[in-house]
Amino acid sequence: MGAIDSLSVLFAVVFLIIAVLVSLITINRMIEEDRGLVGTYMALGYTDGEIMRKYLVYGLGAGAVGCILGDILGYIVLPKFLFSIFETMYMIPEFVLIFDPIRACGASLVFIVSIMITIAATCLKSFQITPAQLMRPKAPRPGAKVLIERIPFIWDRFSFLNKVTARNIFRFKKRLFMTILGVLGCTALLVVGFGLKDSVDKLSVDQYEQIIKYDLLSTTLPDDLETYEEEAEKAGAEYVELQMSPVTLQNSNDHTLQTQIYVFDDDAKLESFISLTDISNGNAVKLSDDKVYITRNAGIILGFKEGDTITLQDSNLISSEIKVGALIDNYLGNSVYMNSATFKKHFGDYEPNVLMINSDQAKALAGSDLVKTSVLTETLKSEFKSGFMVMNFVLYLLIALSAALAFVVLFTLSSTNISERERELATIKVLGFYDREVHFYINKEIMILTVTAILLGLPTGAWLCGLLTDILKMPSLYFQVYIEPVSFVYSGAITLFFSLLVNIIMHRTLDSIDPAEALKSIE
Repeated sequence: MGAIDSLSVLFAVVFLIIAVLVSLITINRMIEEDRGLVGTYMALGYTDGEIMRKYLVYGLGAGAVGCILGDILGYIVLPKFLFSIFETMYMIPEFVLIFDPIRACGASLVFIVSIMITIAATCLKSFQITPAQLMRPKAPRPGAKVLIERIPFIWDRFSFLNKVTARNIFRFKKRLFMTILGVLGCTALLVVGFGLKDSVDKLSVDQYEQIIKYDLLSTTLPDDLETYEEEAEKAGAEYVELQMSPVTLQNSNDHTLQTQIYVFDDDAKLESFISLTDISNGNAVKLSDDKVYITRNAGIILGFKEGDTITLQDSNLISSEIKVGALIDNYLGNSVYMNSATFKKHFGDYEPNVLMINSDQAKALAGSDLVKTSVLTETLKSEFKSGFMVMNFVLYLLIALSAALAFVVLFTLSSTNISERERELATIKVLGFYDREVHFYINKEIMILTVTAILLGLPTGAWLCGLLTDILKMPSLYFQVYIEPVSFVYSGAITLFFSLLVNIIMHRTLDSIDPAEALKSIE
């Protein structure tokens, strides 16, 4: 569950940042739209504090209600929903709701304080303007040359409307950055969600098909091994014998890790049973004398690499320092490998007690009376998929929430864009633009910003996925991040779909603009 906890922190931080930005845009726009009302209050003699208090109370109330509903949803509704799904698949103990006051109150405090600061800054900015100026409509931003306009080779090939679009995009710089940042964050979260699912799916294939190739690992008493080998031969099985026992790894800082040691007398047949691959060059490893070969994650946890010397202690408390021959590719669990000559030199007699078996009769051989313990690879694979099914449900939920956040971001920014430019849109209607041309005039800007943000969000999501190898660092799991190319397509397509949906919804708002009302002078 540590992996899910780490993911929850990552997603929560990104969600919080984007949600705060959207809220700040909304509250800032609300106050700017009330500039005439603020001017009226000032002209009537209300103090700056009294006027600001109105918006602070509104912001505090709306923020507090939102935070309370969010905590209820996050700490009660969603956990109950997830556990209702888990209970249909697993036998789990009684579900107990746990409230984390530090995280819940901390996130709410950041949210509310950000809103309060925005309200105060926007109001103070308005208070510096005279009431007469505030009661007049805000003058549009002055036009200015954009960077691309200084490149005649490109600019001269633009049509008139494309030139207008380019100028509008860069004229409203706050909207430009907020749209790109918000959509970028949502796209990146979608990539992370899909990437984690792809990584879990690939991890299972790599571990249980590319690395572990044997069907059965059976442990017997050393005296019974020969008899068990005869049973395996009668069943037409291929096998290789080895000695397996617990061992403790210790680095130079006295940090330890307990795992299993696999000792082979002959590694010539290993390729058919287990793949020992050097992570530095991808070549198959041959077990050399006086060297030990350890899986990659153990090296990461204890901080050693190929060529270092590490201390091994066996079950008889015999310790020995051995040079690391290579770090072996592996994802689940940690293992130590060496040949019998090295084991005899450092720990004593070599007594094989395990068979790695490839056979269609693996289940029958696992049930032999001679077997003390047995592990079927098919069972391990099934248990892995069941265990990570919980994470997959969480990932599906996070993907859905990321998609919903993308819709909220685009809807908020689009509606703000239209409300800020109502007089401009009314003007082009008066000039004879048809409704579909007005739609295209606005939608083109939104789509350009959305596509730009998607193109930036895809590599950002891949970068965040890359960080998860360190975030999800666990003693028994090396989480190799892998993203299927189609996952980038899904992430971009979902964001683009919501952008198109928002554009369609905004058509009604554009159609409802009354040129006569919008262009009416306040005098």
